Amino acid sequence: MEKYLEKSREIPVRGTYDVIVAGGGTAGFAAAVAAARRGSSVLVVERMNCLGGQMTAGIMGIFCAINDQEKVVVKGLPEEFFDELYELGGVNDGLFGYEECKKVAQFIDYDAEAAKSLANEYVLRERAKGHTLDILYETWISDAITTDGKVRGIVVENKTGRSAYYGKCIVDCTADADICAWSGAEYDQLPTEELHPVTLITKLAGIDKQRVLDYYYKEHPEWVHNSPTQGWAEGIFHKFGIGGELEGVELPPELEYLRSWFMLIYESPRDGEMYLNMTGEFHVDGTKAEEISDAITISRKRIDECVSVLKKIIPGYENAYILVTASMMGIRETRQVKGIYKLTEEDLFAFRKFDDAIASMSAPIGHHTADGESAVFQNPSKGRSFDIPLRSLVPVKVDGLIVAGRCISASHDAMGATRIMPGSMSIGQGAGVAASLAAELGVEPRDIPADKLNAALLEQNVNIQRED
Repeated sequence: MEKYLEKSREIPVRGTYDVIVAGGGTAGFAAAVAAARRGSSVLVVERMNCLGGQMTAGIMGIFCAINDQEKVVVKGLPEEFFDELYELGGVNDGLFGYEECKKVAQFIDYDAEAAKSLANEYVLRERAKGHTLDILYETWISDAITTDGKVRGIVVENKTGRSAYYGKCIVDCTADADICAWSGAEYDQLPTEELHPVTLITKLAGIDKQRVLDYYYKEHPEWVHNSPTQGWAEGIFHKFGIGGELEGVELPPELEYLRSWFMLIYESPRDGEMYLNMTGEFHVDGTKAEEISDAITISRKRIDECVSVLKKIIPGYENAYILVTASMMGIRETRQVKGIYKLTEEDLFAFRKFDDAIASMSAPIGHHTADGESAVFQNPSKGRSFDIPLRSLVPVKVDGLIVAGRCISASHDAMGATRIMPGSMSIGQGAGVAASLAAELGVEPRDIPADKLNAALLEQNVNIQRED
C-alpha cells in the first residue's frame, strides 16, 4: 500500500475534565449523566447529532428486559429514563399495562424520536444544577493520548479542526473499543466470518395495524403470542420472520432469501407505524469503513425488497412506506477489551455475583447466526440475575481507562446478553460512577475500593441484586 507521510503539527488542547466519555451512545449517555450527577466535570464526544446511539439514532424501538420475569432488576437510569418516556407517551402500555410489563416482559416498545428529546432534556437538567456536562456533536475521535501506560486524553476531529482534550479518567463508549485499540490496551476480535451480522433498522408507516392483527388472528393464530414474555399481539405486535407467510407464495429467485431471513417486525407507539429489524449483511468487520459502507448499500436494497413483499402478502401493509431508516448501522459485535475479568456464558447461567459489581441484570442470551438467517435466544431462570463486575470494564494493563457498552470484557456468547440496551445503559451508569470516583479519589479504576463503589451506585438507585 502506498503511504503518505503526514507533517507533524501542534494541536490546541481545548479543555481538561474530570471525566471524558468517548461516544455518547446508549452506554455513553448513561455514563455522562451518572458522572455529572456526582459533580464531576464531563465532556462527551459523539459522532452523531444526538445522544443515545442505537436507542435513538439507531431507532432500535424495543427496550429489552429490565426484569427477571418476576420483578424489576435493572433500576437506576434505565428504569428512570423509560418511566419518564412512558409519561411522555413514548412507550406502549403492553398487554397488562406498563408497570406490570416492566416486571415480566422481555420487550418494551418505544418511540426513538421521543427518546432523543428526553436524552437532551437530561443534559439540560444537569446544566441547570450547575454541573459541567459539555457535548461535542458531529465529532470523531481520532486518537488516544497515552503516556507511561495511562490514557490521559483524546484527539478529536470536527468542523473546528483537530483538537486535544485531557481527562482524569476516560470512559470508552465507542462500542468498538476504539480508545482501547489506540491506547495499546489488548482486545479480542473474532474472525469476520464468525461475527454477528449487522442491521440497518427501518421504521415503516401507512400501516393499518388492526387489519394486520386481524390477519394473524384469522390465518395464523399459532403465531399470536399473548404472553408478555414472548411479545404481544394486542397493545404490542412482535413477529419473527415471514417464512410462514410466504408459504405457497411465488418469489423471484433474488428474493428467495426472505423465506429464511432473520427479521423482527414490531409495533411503534405511534399510529400506523412498525419497526423492521432484519439482517442487513453478514461477514462484516465493523471496524473497517469500506465494509460498513458496502453493508449499508446492501442493507438498503434488502429493506426495499422486504417492504415490497410485505405490501403484497400481508393485509394492512398495502399502503406501507419507509418513514425513516436509522442514521447509523446496527453493529452487534467487533472488539472486546481484554479486561481483568472476562465475563462468560457460564457466569450468566450460574447467576454469578461479584464484590465489585456495577450492575445486575437478567436477559436472554441472543446469538445471531453468522449467516444472517436466524437467532437463538436462551432464557435464564425466572427470578434470578447476574452481575457485571467493574473488573470486566477495566483493561488488563492500561490505566486511566474504563470501557462500557457492548465492548466490555465478555465472551462471544455472554456478550449476546450484556450488549442489549438496558445492559449497555446500566453498564454505562456504573462506568460513569466509577470514573467519577476514580477522578475524585485520585486512583486508577482498578484500585477503586469496592465499598465506596457500592455506596456511590446506591446513591443513584442502581440495584445490585442479592438473592435471599
